[in-house]
Amino acid sequence: MNKRIILIITIIIASLSVLYFSARRIVLFSLNHAARSITAVDSMNTRLLLVEPVSADETAASSTPIRTPFSIGERIEFQVKINLFNMVVGNQWMVVKECKKIRGHQTYHIHAEIHSTKGVQKMFKYELHDIVDEYVDVTTFGMIKVHTQIHEGDFKNDVHVDVYPENKAYNYRDKRKDLWKNYKGTMVGLVGMLYYSRTLPLKMKDTFTISLLNGSDIRYLNILVEAKDKISAHGVKDKGKIQCIRARQIGNENVSLWITDDSRYAPARMRTLTIKVAGLNFITITAWCTFYAAGNGAVCTQ
Repeated sequence: MNKRIILIITIIIASLSVLYFSARRIVLFSLNHAARSITAVDSMNTRLLLVEPVSADETAASSTPIRTPFSIGERIEFQVKINLFNMVVGNQWMVVKECKKIRGHQTYHIHAEIHSTKGVQKMFKYELHDIVDEYVDVTTFGMIKVHTQIHEGDFKNDVHVDVYPENKAYNYRDKRKDLWKNYKGTMVGLVGMLYYSRTLPLKMKDTFTISLLNGSDIRYLNILVEAKDKISAHGVKDKGKIQCIRARQIGNENVSLWITDDSRYAPARMRTLTIKVAGLNFITITAWCTFYAAGNGAVCTQ
């Protein structure tokens, strides 16, 4: 075979190899970032939450369950996409599973999962499947308990957090740590907060501060209710537009949440990361709502 042809073939193969491994790194990074965004167990700064911490006095005085636009059995599904290859890399779903009493607290049990697509698993030999079970107090929507099962490639972890609001203390346990810490305000988790945000008035230009469990620590984030947008339903243009309320993390324009401006107040879209190159959006990780099913009308009471 002509040496020039062999050289061209070699260059093409090498280029495809570089492209494959570059794509693999981007896809795996996107999947892991999306998973961290719903499990709230890493130390990254991209967090999307919408609640003002409640003082100890306010918590003690509150005994009435928060009125919610959702009920037991409500299910919401998302597709996680990266814009660079217009690729669906994962699927996420959340369901309001049941009412459950935990250490004297009546709670909503919210179950969430995120997993990589079969295409990603086959192409990149990588499987991600994270599972979150979060229990939130019906009167404050503060976290009482969360169990996170992490399976990301070869990495596995089992995280348990028990919160004791009467003592303003929590216990964090995983395979590496067993810690007791104190906190201020009302501790929240990301999964529960996607539901709590739906109970707030969300008036334009209002700001909120939240106390977020971030790994084994607490962080404080500021949120701005920024604008109203019309976005494509399920990310498909020919299905029409939905009027939504947009909120974002102050100081991080890349992190935004769109909630439907109707009686459901359902999360319609989440943007968790944008990487820019030369001022242009190079990689954007977005979760689009692809399915919504209302609950059975039952709500948790005290």
